[in-house]
Amino acid sequence: MERGVTHAPLRTGVARIRVACARASRAVGAVRRVMRRGAARKAAMVAMALAAVATTPRPARAQEPDTARRDTVITGALPVAVAHDAARLYNQPAALRAEGAVRIEERQTVDGDVSVLAGPLDIDGHVTGRVLVINGNVIFGRHGRVDGALIVIGGVIAGRRPESVGGPVTWYLEPLRYRREEVDGVHRIAVVEQSEETHGAETIQRWLERWRARRRENRSSILLAPAGPYDRVEGLPLAIGPSLRHTLPWNGSTARLRLDVLGIIRSADHFEWDGEHTGYDATAELRIGEERSVAIGARLIDIVSGVEEWQMRDAEVGLASFLFHRDYRDYFNRHGGYGYLTLAPGTSTAITVSYGVEQWDSRRLLDPFTVLRNSGAWRDNPVVDAGHFRILRTAVRYDSRNDGQNPWTGWLLQGDIEYGSSPSVRQGPASAPARDAAVGPVEMNYTRLFLDARRYNRVSPKGQLNARLVLGARVGGGALPLERRFSVSGFGALPGYDFHRPSRSADVLQCSEAFEIAAQPAQCERMVLAQLEYRGDLNLRFGRDDASPPWYLRLPRAASWVVFADAGRGWLVGDRLGSLRYPSGAFPALATFRTDVGAGLDLGLVGVYVAKAVSDGAEPANVFVRVRHRF
Repeated sequence: MERGVTHAPLRTGVARIRVACARASRAVGAVRRVMRRGAARKAAMVAMALAAVATTPRPARAQEPDTARRDTVITGALPVAVAHDAARLYNQPAALRAEGAVRIEERQTVDGDVSVLAGPLDIDGHVTGRVLVINGNVIFGRHGRVDGALIVIGGVIAGRRPESVGGPVTWYLEPLRYRREEVDGVHRIAVVEQSEETHGAETIQRWLERWRARRRENRSSILLAPAGPYDRVEGLPLAIGPSLRHTLPWNGSTARLRLDVLGIIRSADHFEWDGEHTGYDATAELRIGEERSVAIGARLIDIVSGVEEWQMRDAEVGLASFLFHRDYRDYFNRHGGYGYLTLAPGTSTAITVSYGVEQWDSRRLLDPFTVLRNSGAWRDNPVVDAGHFRILRTAVRYDSRNDGQNPWTGWLLQGDIEYGSSPSVRQGPASAPARDAAVGPVEMNYTRLFLDARRYNRVSPKGQLNARLVLGARVGGGALPLERRFSVSGFGALPGYDFHRPSRSADVLQCSEAFEIAAQPAQCERMVLAQLEYRGDLNLRFGRDDASPPWYLRLPRAASWVVFADAGRGWLVGDRLGSLRYPSGAFPALATFRTDVGAGLDLGLVGVYVAKAVSDGAEPANVFVRVRHRF
């Protein structure tokens, strides 16, 4: 073989590299001259970057840096030029060009580019070219791989590993507004242009958003807002008082001061002005930093708090009470104050340590108005343990979900450990023999652990598998006060069983030890609850895709069908007694757990479900409504 023929491609490549380097050098020199003349530095930097990208040869695959370092995630407005480029790329021929949900199977290889409109795109196979997804999500499976670039507009990316994408990743969160066209029998899309009126309206909207942001950072106002859910012991608690927000520079970062001094008045009994119907809530906090922050604060309170607030949201409890005369929570008074320190090493993690002194006491049942069944009787509010408690608490929160309101991937971990003590406690009625034998006030100290772990998984373009594990336990000291005990019955835990239903036998849902107590309070000192659900998207849409705002409404994940199963139980700590009380190091047999199954329709804002107990076949099915998702 001739030597010249052997090295001809190499010489050609070297010549091209030299030409490219010369062009890049000239571009850099021009940019420097522009910058010397006082031109906009931002434009110069952009020109320099574009010149380098346009003239530099692509390195070999083995020399490419980690793809995660070359991601470009843009959360602001979608530039007009980028929108037109995306439409042009979608209109070009591709090895796979589709609209709607697309799945590339594990052993499937697509030789070329992939373009998907209004996905999602599920990749578990191999794509040798570029991937473009417009107004849809991209979900990588365990074996999913893309050799070229990945461009996502109006969607999110889940399941990607560093080796999943060989090229750069560009990710715009704002969707692309488009209309369909047909040119020579070929379906195409075109960007919906903004009219002058629309542009003016958006300019005003951006100005309003900036003004509101400034108002949030620096403002003083009189706040009037609900201080808690509508309930059977307060009615509607309203908080009113001055509220201050102020932002100031702090050693190259930002410090935010928050001060709220709120009085509370309760609507039950027509807003009577006495100690039972009034309270207060005052908070002062200084937070330093943005993504990584430290906050120190103090709070003085005279409020009503709920027992087991982890089961249902305030909005759900309030709506059930106001509309249907059903209150799925018990309450007690808290009067005192505490200080706290919060460390946030990142946007997803926060650690809070607090110490305070509070007076806990029972709350009397009142008779607030309800829309339906107003003449009916409320369930009693139980008498709790009353005393002066010192409380040391450490709480941790980790949230990696893609969306706090409608998550479909990520973790949510919430936990706390609390140590409490009181030299003198008047104990409320409970079924434990130790309570029956106690005479007068007793000394109390306890250590309580609580953990709520949730995992959200997108397993297919239209399917989601979610799991939740809740643990609560007395881990040291003496018995827990009634304000800190557990139960697992009701729509927030095991919906196949009624909430706090009286029982004449040993009950592992409330741990009543075969004694019937007024209002049937939660009495378990330990509990375990596991929840599993599968959700399938319905993808409801209203209007035409080519319509312009405000007549265009698209709800890609507003509704879903749900099937679920739950299992759990509670128990007491002490000498072994039947199936209800176990020594500290023992764990109940799985055969003693209560289970249920159910199904429902989640419409996004509310969901309607039906649940049936499996471990107790005689239990009737329960129909219930939840605000947003079950968890």
